[in-house]
Amino acid sequence: MLQGVMQRMAWLHTWLGLCVGWLAYFVFVLGSVAYFDTEIDRWMRPELPLRTSAAQAIPSTQSIVSAYRYLDGEPLAEGAQVWEIVAPQGHEVAHLSAGWRQPQSGGRMSRGISSGTRLLDYDGTPLIAPRATGGGYALYRLHVQLHYLPRLTGFYLTGICAMAVLLCVFSGIVLHKRLLRDLFLFRPDKRARSWLDAHTTVGTMAIPYLIFMAYSGLVFLNSSYLPWLVDGNFGDNGRSRYIATVFPRHAIPAPAGIAAPTLTPETIFTRTQQHWGGSELAAYTIWNPGDANARIGVERARHGVERGNEQLLFDGVSGELLEAREAPRSTPRRVYDAILGIHEGNFAPGWLRALYFAAGLLGSSVIATGSILWVHKRLPRHAAQRPTLGCMLAQRLNVGVFAGLPIALAAYFWANRLLSADFETRAAWEMHALFLTWGICLLFGLFRSPARSWRELCVLAAAAYLLLPLLNGLCSERHLGVTLPAGDWGLAGIDLALLLIGIVFGALAWWLDFRRRRSLPHRADPLFAPAGFGGNRPC
Repeated sequence: MLQGVMQRMAWLHTWLGLCVGWLAYFVFVLGSVAYFDTEIDRWMRPELPLRTSAAQAIPSTQSIVSAYRYLDGEPLAEGAQVWEIVAPQGHEVAHLSAGWRQPQSGGRMSRGISSGTRLLDYDGTPLIAPRATGGGYALYRLHVQLHYLPRLTGFYLTGICAMAVLLCVFSGIVLHKRLLRDLFLFRPDKRARSWLDAHTTVGTMAIPYLIFMAYSGLVFLNSSYLPWLVDGNFGDNGRSRYIATVFPRHAIPAPAGIAAPTLTPETIFTRTQQHWGGSELAAYTIWNPGDANARIGVERARHGVERGNEQLLFDGVSGELLEAREAPRSTPRRVYDAILGIHEGNFAPGWLRALYFAAGLLGSSVIATGSILWVHKRLPRHAAQRPTLGCMLAQRLNVGVFAGLPIALAAYFWANRLLSADFETRAAWEMHALFLTWGICLLFGLFRSPARSWRELCVLAAAAYLLLPLLNGLCSERHLGVTLPAGDWGLAGIDLALLLIGIVFGALAWWLDFRRRRSLPHRADPLFAPAGFGGNRPC
């Protein structure tokens, strides 16, 4: 009976991993890159200034005052119903921003043509409008809802992928009862056995990351996956009531139509100190500025993994405290926020997000080695035998998926620098460049000998990443020669990471070529496959 259970677990682990492996690889690679979405945003908008240590030391209250003075003198913001100021804060928000929203006909609010946002320097000076780009946030969104698909469809596909990953991990644990022994076991030059050892070793190290990220990803979108739970508690179509309950907003009165001076930020800050002391502030919002019904909302900067925001609401004319909203303190909500906060990693300093990134690459490697292992176990052991059509298709698509996706990501960065800064749809074409490049790599792997295509795509990936910092230096003034002396490690780290990735792919290409030259005289162990569709030619 135990043997039957193990056979069923092996079947589940193998075929479930094969069915969702390529999508899971896409999600994990993009999710790993998204840990540095803000730094990528800045790299892809080189018109913005550097973040020096001196600028980052400026208190948020001083930045908010500067932004308030800008809005007070901005003609486009005159008559706006809402002024919104967001202060720079850690990893999540890189630059000071000031926005306004005008009322439309009938008093309706809109974020269309009647609204505007300006990025400001720390002293309130408007910055040059940066180029339109998807940036790092587009990559973050890509790993959640995919692309070219309806939003909910993308959510459901990534949810199915997350559940499949959990099943694969738990079935793999059952199959490998001696995980600690397997962690230190690797037998090189043993064909499929070597890939099994690599898959097991990397998988054992990535178990905590895979389980937590897959589970927390499901928690993240629980209301989308289980809408009937929302309807059961908040009535039919009660999503708006659910959002209002979980993420409450202040009740703001309509403008009175009576002019009255609005209190300055300096006055409000003296009142916030009575509640929060000298804490850093994240946002400052004024509703109905210059009106008798003015309201001022202040939001405290978040710390740690908790996502709930502490807010204060003041009367904008008298300064009376109207509402003090603390972060949610219930145990279920705090656990929920902690799970999502750890999943996103926005609380983490740069070195910890680098560990997140490395763990994500480990998870991606588990998927890649598992798919390659599936092919290796089904390759014929003798040159006279021909592999099955399914095996040949899987081995060739493996090349395009696993080696092609990194090249496609490099193409995304290349498009950011090569497309004209005033190109109207450049943000969309950056993403088109990613998927067009990936599609070309898939076709290349499909019609090229696998051993050759692995080496050639690795060489192409190495060249694409190693040349990106050079392209950055030719097309912008935010290259390593500037960012390193200025101490802007966010921007410099992107260039250094690109160089490191290029070196890794270069080393991998060299290793593949070395293995090929060593195995050719014997023709007993072609590295990744025999020739395939065109017959059994040597690799």
